[in-house]
Amino acid sequence: MLSPDVRRLIVASPLTVPHVEAIVLMRASTQACFDVRTLAARLYVPLKTARRICADLQGLGVVADDADGKTLRYGPRTTELAATLDRLAEAYSTNLVQVTRLIHSIGTPGAQAFADAFTLRKEPK
Repeated sequence: MLSPDVRRLIVASPLTVPHVEAIVLMRASTQACFDVRTLAARLYVPLKTARRICADLQGLGVVADDADGKTLRYGPRTTELAATLDRLAEAYSTNLVQVTRLIHSIGTPGAQAFADAFTLRKEPK
């Protein structure tokens, strides 16, 4: 069962599975700094996707620029966010299917319409 704050975070933010993977990765190495290229390689995503993930996580207050301004480090903006991210990481490691189903259930109408376009339908007689 996901805690209400974790559900709220997933539903109210632009989190995708790669976002959660980035959070888990960076949270596990709180003293490490990550550049976008390294993050892209570690997450197996294109550089453009890694840039978007970094920007999203900065906007959410999950990561912050390091002193050099070229790398990011895990540093939740508030203690409440840090606690929620701890619960998210725990849920992701113990309830992977539940977390990913919730993430994937929050599609945009455009994405659903695109997917529906490929649904095979019977021709009317």
